[in-house]
Amino acid sequence: MQSTKQIKEIYTNDRSMNKSFNIRYTEQTIPVFARWFGSWQISVQRKAFSSPELTHRYDQAAPGWGQMLDRFGYPRAYATFFRRVLGEEALEILGAQPHVLDCGVGTGALSSALVGVLRTPFKLDAIDISPNMLERANCNLRDTDLEVTLRLGDVRELPYEDGVFDLTMTAHVLEHLFDPRVALNEMVRVLKPGGLLIACLTRRSALGMFVHLKWRTHGVTPAQAESWLRATGLENVHCLSFGDRAFCRQLSVVCVGRKPHLPRLRSKLQTRGRMDSFAQAPQQVGVNQYKSEGSLMKAIVYTKYGPPEVLELKEVEKPTPKDNEIRIKVYATTVTAADFRVRSFTVPLSFWFPARIGLGFRKPKKPILGMELAGVVESVGKDVKLFQKGDPVFAATLMSFGAYAEYKCLPEDAAVSIKPSNITYEEAAALPIGARTALHYLRKANIQRGQKILVYGASGSVGTYAVQLAKYFGAEVTGVCSTTNLEMVKSLGADKVIDYTKEDFSQNGETYDVIFEAVDKSSFSACMRSLKKQGIYLNITVPLPAMRMLWTKMTSSKKLLLGENSPENAKDLSFLKELVEAGKIKSVIDKCYPLEQIVEAHRYVDKGHKKGNVVISLAESEVNASA
Repeated sequence: MQSTKQIKEIYTNDRSMNKSFNIRYTEQTIPVFARWFGSWQISVQRKAFSSPELTHRYDQAAPGWGQMLDRFGYPRAYATFFRRVLGEEALEILGAQPHVLDCGVGTGALSSALVGVLRTPFKLDAIDISPNMLERANCNLRDTDLEVTLRLGDVRELPYEDGVFDLTMTAHVLEHLFDPRVALNEMVRVLKPGGLLIACLTRRSALGMFVHLKWRTHGVTPAQAESWLRATGLENVHCLSFGDRAFCRQLSVVCVGRKPHLPRLRSKLQTRGRMDSFAQAPQQVGVNQYKSEGSLMKAIVYTKYGPPEVLELKEVEKPTPKDNEIRIKVYATTVTAADFRVRSFTVPLSFWFPARIGLGFRKPKKPILGMELAGVVESVGKDVKLFQKGDPVFAATLMSFGAYAEYKCLPEDAAVSIKPSNITYEEAAALPIGARTALHYLRKANIQRGQKILVYGASGSVGTYAVQLAKYFGAEVTGVCSTTNLEMVKSLGADKVIDYTKEDFSQNGETYDVIFEAVDKSSFSACMRSLKKQGIYLNITVPLPAMRMLWTKMTSSKKLLLGENSPENAKDLSFLKELVEAGKIKSVIDKCYPLEQIVEAHRYVDKGHKKGNVVISLAESEVNASA
């Protein structure tokens, strides 16, 4: 370990590098927002910090930087990530005496975390643009057994020879640069063949927005991070989970890649299987990927919001289940109203900004749609206890999407249940969203035997289940639908049906304990006229109340329950399974399309007149006769 004086000499003598930092970078900008309106593009960009400006800001932040990282749990998150990447075979992956480069060392938190994982001395070189940060790193790394060299410099012009390091790593540095690939190319240049590169960046998210505004950084998506690393020629590039705290996972994205072509390392990694798991991990689509034969699957991908034509059939990486996950071979999925709204970004104006944060500003964060599925468990993680290979299942994927693919991985404690034994996979795939939504709202309304309920939109997916479930709970049900759907709604158990094209339900003098608005096409005033004084109004499509709704809540005893996603849990699906097997409810299937005709299926649903559910089949017809 070098003395403090020696380390100071290294970076003090290099202080002249501040003068040689390339000024060409400082005139570049970092994109904040961009959106096309017809042939016009509206974009917002910010000028990136120059090197002297960034140096000044980090010098000022240095005294409290370590405490800030501790407060938000970053040292623990770094250590957790290193253990997940390297594990017990760290020295065999990196070598017996690895040489490590920390680019943008800051206060040394990333290097300190690596010390705890490797548990053996290694040679560390570290570089930073801020002298004050280097002073802090020197203090924090002083008590380790490392051979440390600290250097003042810019990650875009690393003062090292080619092929020196076994591991190059950086945390929250690259996003400051208008083109992070310049620094990544340098990090790869100094990396030995077979060496690892690890980059931690600020994720594009609601939490990350504060960092972007203060530090003028890129908001990085996992797909963007992967594309940056792949552009340098790295292989086995994947974004992995960061830490065990939701805060860290929401604020940061971590990407790992390997410099190709080192036979000794490649054989050890294949023997241990650790880096092979990187190669098989789920990847974001929409970028060029390194694919291995036999690891691909078909999926419907969309990379921009718009009409059904934005959906494309592609081959993407087949996901690998984690220890607590199951991988489902998907036999059927559906086209729901949620798929339509997300694909086209059709949301209420009051909900536009939160929806953009959740779904993606410039393009979708989750490029594979699909909110529900049915299929067979193809493989399970080593910690899975509830399912086994070959189990027929149905599941909700409203939170993670991804059912428009041949395979989908889900945690075993997600909204997954054994498929009802008396229905097909197509029918089972239509249960998790519509039936669970109807069940959720009827339970919130505490529907009781003998109560009168009106279901407006009784022929849709949620509406058909609402009619059946309300009858199961003992209510007197009136369904409102169009002329062509009257008989179908009657067959589901409705006591009365009203043709909205011929009759206004609010003018017949009937009042109801519950009005269930499943499609948001009726008049709120009409509903209030027909709702009893202590009645309950359910609207599954409106996330926020209008002024008239707020006034009604404040001036009357009527209760309003508005749109929200029903909790995803297996308990509700198991309850629905029992009802299906007992013959109490059934799925209504309007049309069934093969995966290759997904665009036509979305066009049909976009018209807003589907009866029950529209199903997408991924399986051969004979599969549905089994199980």
